[in-house]
Amino acid sequence: MSAVTPTSAGSNGSKKNNFRYRTVNCQSTVDETLFGTPHRVTTAARMRAEKQQNNQQQNSDHPSNCPESYTRPTKNVGPYKKEYVRHITKDLIRDIIVPEDPTDTSVIIDAATYQRLTSAAKFQPKLIREQELQQSKQNRECVEEELERRKKAMQEYDLRRKKNTQLEDVDQEAKEEAEYMLKRANELRQEQEDEVKHLNE
Repeated sequence: MSAVTPTSAGSNGSKKNNFRYRTVNCQSTVDETLFGTPHRVTTAARMRAEKQQNNQQQNSDHPSNCPESYTRPTKNVGPYKKEYVRHITKDLIRDIIVPEDPTDTSVIIDAATYQRLTSAAKFQPKLIREQELQQSKQNRECVEEELERRKKAMQEYDLRRKKNTQLEDVDQEAKEEAEYMLKRANELRQEQEDEVKHLNE
């Protein structure tokens, strides 16, 4: 038992030493341009150039640089310019695109809609609000009265139509009865004439 323990300890130590990095020469260097410029180097240079350009543009747009001809900058309504955020970790450098804010987009409305929204957004005194409520109430009452009048007119028209139908039925019956009476009278007259002829013979 005592002979096995040092051997295992030595083997563990040798395994740990095998995983360590060995420095070949402290004076050795690596040619970074041997296989072309690394991607992270070009990305970093591009980011520095863009940042410097943005800083120069902001300085030129500042009001202290041109106080006489300075005007308030308007919101950019053109194509959205991508914004990057650099994320640095122990083994990787990444440039992450910041998502676009949908609330920053511009909306174009016509003049009539703008006037309507502007008038609706104005503060109205209590008296004006009461007048508008009264006006809307009167308009609603007028509409209800018109609907009631049309309803009554339709009911009267339906009533007259039904009465006319009944009168037409009575007239038809009277006409048929008159025709029957006329026919019966003609038959009686013909019978009387036949009897008179028979008696005369």
